[in-house]
Parts: sequence; structure tokens; C-alpha cells
Amino acid sequence: MRMINNTNFIILACFIFIIALLTLVSLYKVYKLSNTIKGPSGPQGPSGPSGPSGPQWPQGSTGSGQVTSPEENLTIIRGSIASHGSIISGKGFTCSLNQEYIRYEILFTKSFAEPPSITASVVEMSGRLFDINIGGQGVGTLRGFYIVIDNKSLAPFNFIVIGILSN
Repeated sequence: MRMINNTNFIILACFIFIIALLTLVSLYKVYKLSNTIKGPSGPQGPSGPSGPSGPQWPQGSTGSGQVTSPEENLTIIRGSIASHGSIISGKGFTCSLNQEYIRYEILFTKSFAEPPSITASVVEMSGRLFDINIGGQGVGTLRGFYIVIDNKSLAPFNFIVIGILSN
């Protein structure tokens, strides 16, 4: 009987040693990775009375380092919609709940010049995950889009639309 207890103890000690070793290796990898990430590199900007202006993004095939350019003139429309389809917050759109298809239909007050980027998330505090289907002609249209939540469930949601409005 004593032999079984010693064997179990040795197995347990080996298991704990392996877990500790794996943890140390993982921590070392995170430490090494965090020391290699230093941000943008490139030539320093011009010096002035307050010192160098800081690192500049490299030019060329990697772009200018800007997320958007002044020429894009992006518009952001965001909103929060109640489960029955009324607008909680946001502007630049209308919302209706299509009872036949159990989908929320969002129409913009101004058209987009090209299909915008759209994202949405359900407002649910229970921890339940929802599938969200965003549709229209392609992903979003020039004038609006619709959202179907979790196989036609009614739930409040938030959305963000980013694109270029037509003139």
C-alpha cells in the first residue's frame, strides 16, 4: 500500500514540474515578444526648439502610416436599436422592424457613394452569444441594410457604419 502512495506522489510531482516548466517557457516567450515590439521605425523628423518630433512612418509601398486620408472624407453613422425596432441613440438613419421576416431594416438619410463597412453587436448581459447576419445587396447597400439576429430573435443591438457619402 505504501508503494502505491509513493508512486502517486512521484507522478504528481512530475506533473507539477512539467506544468511549472511549461509556464516558465510561456512567460519567457511573452517576455521576449514584448521586448521585440518597439513600434514604428524610420527616420526621425526635424528637430526644433522642443527636440525631435518623433519617429516618422516609412514611406513607399507600406503607405503613409495614416489610417484614413483627407481625400477619403469618411462618414461614421452609429446607432443603438431597441428590441422592438425604435432608435435609442444615433442619427442619420431610420430603423423599422419587419415583422414578416423578423429583421431590422436600417435606411440612411443620405446615400453612400459605395457600399460602406458595417459591424453590429447584440446588447445582451446574460453572456449568451448571438449570430448576427448583415444583409442587403452584398454586405450593406448604398441606401441601407438589414440585420437578422440569431435565427430571427428580437434583441437590442448596436451598429457602426463607415463609408463615403455621395454628394
